[in-house]
Amino acid sequence: MKGFLSHYTPSLMNPEDLDAIFVQRQPLLTDLLENIENSILTEAKHHALLIGPRGIGKTHLISMIYHRVSANEVFKDKLKIAWLREEEWGIATFLDLLVRILNSLMEEYKDSNLEEQVKGLYSISTEQAEQLAGHILKQYCQDQTLLLLMENLDEIFKGLDESGQQAFRAYLQNYGFITIVATSQSLFKGVQSRNLPFYGFFSPTHLKPLVLEEAIALLANIAKWRGEPKLADLLITPLGKSRIRAIHHLAGGNHRIYIIFSQFLTTESLDSLVEPFMKTLDDLTPFYQSRMQFISPQQRKIIEYLCEQRGAIAVKEIAQHCFISPQTASSQLKQLREMGYVYSDSQGRESFYELQEPLMRICLEAKKRRGTPNQLFISFLRVWFSREELKNRLEVLPLEANFDRECTRLALAEMEVSDDPKVAALLRDYSNAWDNCNYLKMLEISEELICVRCSGMDWIKKAAAYLWIGNQEKILQSLNKAIEIELNNAKIWKARGLLFFLMANIFNDNKWISESLLSYDESIKLDDQDDESWTLKALLLTSNKIEESFICAQNAVDLNKNSYEVYLVMAINQLNQKDFNDALSSIDNSIALSEFNNISWFLKGAILAQKESFIDSVKCFNKSLELDTVSDSEFNIFITQTFAKPLVIQFIKILSKEVINFIFKSNLIPKECLKNSQLMLEIYAHHNLLDDLSGGLVESIKAINEPSTSDQTAQDWLEMWQNLAGQYDEFQVALNLLKIAVEYKINRDRRVLLQLPQEERQILEELLNPETV
Repeated sequence: MKGFLSHYTPSLMNPEDLDAIFVQRQPLLTDLLENIENSILTEAKHHALLIGPRGIGKTHLISMIYHRVSANEVFKDKLKIAWLREEEWGIATFLDLLVRILNSLMEEYKDSNLEEQVKGLYSISTEQAEQLAGHILKQYCQDQTLLLLMENLDEIFKGLDESGQQAFRAYLQNYGFITIVATSQSLFKGVQSRNLPFYGFFSPTHLKPLVLEEAIALLANIAKWRGEPKLADLLITPLGKSRIRAIHHLAGGNHRIYIIFSQFLTTESLDSLVEPFMKTLDDLTPFYQSRMQFISPQQRKIIEYLCEQRGAIAVKEIAQHCFISPQTASSQLKQLREMGYVYSDSQGRESFYELQEPLMRICLEAKKRRGTPNQLFISFLRVWFSREELKNRLEVLPLEANFDRECTRLALAEMEVSDDPKVAALLRDYSNAWDNCNYLKMLEISEELICVRCSGMDWIKKAAAYLWIGNQEKILQSLNKAIEIELNNAKIWKARGLLFFLMANIFNDNKWISESLLSYDESIKLDDQDDESWTLKALLLTSNKIEESFICAQNAVDLNKNSYEVYLVMAINQLNQKDFNDALSSIDNSIALSEFNNISWFLKGAILAQKESFIDSVKCFNKSLELDTVSDSEFNIFITQTFAKPLVIQFIKILSKEVINFIFKSNLIPKECLKNSQLMLEIYAHHNLLDDLSGGLVESIKAINEPSTSDQTAQDWLEMWQNLAGQYDEFQVALNLLKIAVEYKINRDRRVLLQLPQEERQILEELLNPETV
């Protein structure tokens, strides 16, 4: 029906309406349709699994696939479609599944003959019925492809159990006429377990929640579809974006929440918030109640506890308050995360969990409070309105609007004593933009922050955005504005120092180094107890003023003996002075204080390389690349810019020859030799550096040809690498050269070399002693 916007069953909507409000997933839809077309027109059959929590838009996507495919005239005589919708709860055997597929085909194509055939299944034994149902399905489709759309595949597989899944997989494999697009709330045992028949069968796609721009696009599309162009235009203005950011902060990017909210959203209600928001909460309550019913009692207890909390909670604390073991809590939380109920944040080895959708907390809290002021709703008012807007709102609200006035009054009171959640949301978005290298987005958010509060640090953030965009003039303007606003703020001067250092490196202009040093001097004048400023200044001085650098580093140690960064700076100074033993001691102190810091492992690798401990050096470089530092300190940004990932990769490449040489020398201890070879092969393969390692293997031919190397040692070396690396394309030339070199060493017959093409023979002859060739 035209104009119907379904909150829970998009399959009831017209294809034109579904298309009109579709956002975010056009590339995915295109890929799925291409795979279906390939499955219909060729023998190859693709099977897709779309994974995401309730309300993320799975049924909307399935509905669009159905309408696009069924409307394609090219497929008219080549395709049948069976759609098993969300409510297919009664599937307990493979026979049940076959019958549901046949029933779906009956409903789709209104075939009375098929209906009669299905009726006949109920008058025979179960074994006969299963065999006959499979035959009927194959005969009905004949030479056509069956597109099987299966919603809630996890529930279907739960009913089938292992024997039913085995029978289903065998049927698909034996007949090969079915292509599947399925959905699930999470990855589940039926497709994850190596021991079950559908392991590796589906191509999984995890559906991502909406980001802010996509949420605004969805609401704007709905407004246009309803014939409200003014609202659509208003939503994409700075005011509209600011308002929707508050919803986005609470909704967690869930499509269904925005669709429900859209029915109450008008040009007027974008400013007058309470009524549409409360209606949305009321409409969402059944949705969240159903989500609570879907999980186990133990998981409900965890969710209820998280609803009562503010912020992320450690697993141990969740376990204590829910009277369960930490192991059980961790297992249940992992399942809840996979189903989209919670998300986790890891700090070192500890994980913290909180609700993925704050609106769930609001709905449950609102139900408990029954009309009294809701804390999260008060927080929401603070995000939605500025302080002045709330003051104006309190003045114009009628006296009888008790609930509205009380919430507004409490929101104002909280603004006086706590951080602005709108700023917190903007800072999170800025951090996400930074992580995704979206520098234009960083600039946009920094400008919005300046409009909200205009602090010196907001201008620093704007300067950082311009740094990566590459506009030096705008960087300087923003930095000057930051200092103008907060001249006596040590943190502003410290951030200014970092940005000038980065400018010196990015624009290759050392004139900014002096500005960086000046900034750290000013920061230290204003706050000489800040160990990080001393550390950063010490790092700047490592290249040309080592004594002064040591003094600054010592000042930092005196202020904070647990600072791993200070020991890093000391190690750099000691490395510059070629004092490798002391440098290694300093770096070990740094790692002891922060074993997850990738820069310490990088420097340890560099020191060990200088000490010719090549295997351990590569291990440290590999550790550095594997670690993703979670610290957001200025020091970490500073030093990461100095020692970037490409430099670490370059070190590993350079060491490839030394590594192979070291391993060769260790072949007197076969187990150690094999262990080191396997480890290095894994590391170099992981970082796509096998070409470099194979080059090192070619260099080992020089050592092979030495008189001191026995024929047996040479043969053992060849066989070990043939066994380890024979399957890698990157090693084929190296292994062939090594093979011929060993044959030549044993036989001393130049005809052996003639087995090689001329260009490879020339390489080998250069490696061999010319007098012996």
